Amino acid sequence: MAPGYLEKHFIINHPCGWIRLIGSCHEQNRAELAESFMTLLRPIRRELEVYCRRLYLERARRARRDLTRARQDFLTAIAEFNKAQYGLSEAVGVLPSSR
Repeated sequence: MAPGYLEKHFIINHPCGWIRLIGSCHEQNRAELAESFMTLLRPIRRELEVYCRRLYLERARRARRDLTRARQDFLTAIAEFNKAQYGLSEAVGVLPSSR
């Protein structure tokens, strides 16, 4: 491929970073360009897959952590309720006073 070929046939300044084919080129050149870009994009795609997997795992860890915290809060609330019930039972004389 000749130097400057890509600059003549591609534009790289799209806001999303996508590369658009402009102008016309022969089928062979298109196939070469497609293969060249696939070669360039493979490592980027792998990095994106790794990032997505890490993001998924981080969200799963966060969800498990939040679930654990909610369970602990629930058990704390039950324990506090039981303490209050015991104190009330003791105050009204249902249970013998420990004092």
